[in-house]
Amino acid sequence: MEASTQTNESPPNKQTPKPSLIYVIGAPGAGKGTLCTLLAKHFTNIHHLSVGDHLRSLLELNAQQTFGGLPAEELGKLLQLRSLLPPATIISIIDDAVNNIRKAAAGGSGVPIILVDGFPRCPESAPLAQLKWGAPSKVLYFDCPRAVAEARFSERRRSEDDSVEVFRQRYDEFEPLNGHVVEFYGDKAMRIGTETSTEMTWEILMAAVRGLLGELGASESET
Repeated sequence: MEASTQTNESPPNKQTPKPSLIYVIGAPGAGKGTLCTLLAKHFTNIHHLSVGDHLRSLLELNAQQTFGGLPAEELGKLLQLRSLLPPATIISIIDDAVNNIRKAAAGGSGVPIILVDGFPRCPESAPLAQLKWGAPSKVLYFDCPRAVAEARFSERRRSEDDSVEVFRQRYDEFEPLNGHVVEFYGDKAMRIGTETSTEMTWEILMAAVRGLLGELGASESET
C-alpha cells in the first residue's frame, strides 16, 4: 500500500475573474482622457488605463529595463518621435498593466472593467489582441471634427513639442487608422460624437453605454 503524503502548500491566491476590456480610440483632442476619467469616477469597478500615460511612466520609473522585448532607450526614441510601437510590444506592455490592475482588484467585489484608452491605434494590433484577450466588450470610437480637436489640443499642450504641426500630423495619421480599426470590430464598435461641450458629450456617452456597463457589473456612484 502506498503511503499517503501531506504537503504544506498554501492555497492559491484568490484572483478576480478575467477583466472586461473596453477599447477607446480617437484622434488627439477627441476627449478620450477626459471622458474615460469621468467614467472611472462615476462607476464602480471601472479602471482607466491611459496607454500613452502608462508608457511615459514606465520610462520615468524604469529607464534601464526592457518593455515588451524593447529596450527602454529604443522605446523612448519611438515615443519621442510619436511613432507607433510594434503590435507585439504594445500588447505585451498592456497585458502587464491589465494583470497589475487585476491583482490590485483581487478580493474586491465585481469584475474589473478596464478602459484601455488609446488602443488599438492600428488595425494590425487588433487581431493579435483578439488572440491574447479575446474580443473586447466594446470599442468606443470618439469621433471629433478636426477644427474642434485642434483647438482642444492647443489648449492642453503638455510640452513645447505639442505644436499645431504635430497635431495635424497625428490627426492625419490616426483618423484613417481609426476607420480601419472600427471596420475590423464591426458591431463591437460604437461611434460617439465628441464635438460638443464636455457636459453634452457626457450625456450622450452615458445614454450610449449605461446599459452595457450595467451588464458588465458596474454600478453608478451616489456622488
